[in-house]
Amino acid sequence: MASDMPTITDLPYHPDKLPKTIPELVDALASIMRFKIFHQTKKDEYTLATLTGIILYRHLGRHQKMKVIEMIQDENHIHRADHDELKVFCIDPLIQPEWWLWSLTTEELEEKFRSQDSLKSLMSTVGLGLTALSFKDAIKEIIKERKFTRGVAMFVLSATFVYLQNKQHGHTQKEVDRRKSNARSSRFYD
Repeated sequence: MASDMPTITDLPYHPDKLPKTIPELVDALASIMRFKIFHQTKKDEYTLATLTGIILYRHLGRHQKMKVIEMIQDENHIHRADHDELKVFCIDPLIQPEWWLWSLTTEELEEKFRSQDSLKSLMSTVGLGLTALSFKDAIKEIIKERKFTRGVAMFVLSATFVYLQNKQHGHTQKEVDRRKSNARSSRFYD
């Protein structure tokens, strides 16, 4: 692999917080990316380098991006069944970076977290907090009355929005926490 390609030390995660063995590192990066399928792809240094390149793909130069795509397509190392999904992990962040939190710079991630935090506070202030009990009560009311009124529809829509917002806020918080322990920045984020 070319020396200008990213390595595990270029990721925004503190090395002491990452697993020590290569198979465990591959699993950890796949988990961060929410990549659950490894067909017959070996969990070796090549796969680790490929996943590192994918995580940093959005921040790489043109030649480095081409190299990452070549690495993904190398059937001697990456199983053919994994190619398409791994390529999507490269393309999606280019289209919409916020779809994958791991593709954001730490600064972008912290800004996203602050804005989600503000929205969460605003929703709480306006009374759009959601408890499992209030949701359960609304469902019971729908079943009991056998009608779906405008008020119930609005509640269900707002409850769904609050639930999804809270879930996304939790994912963002996890990624922020993963990065907090790492004060250094990556040469690929500049």
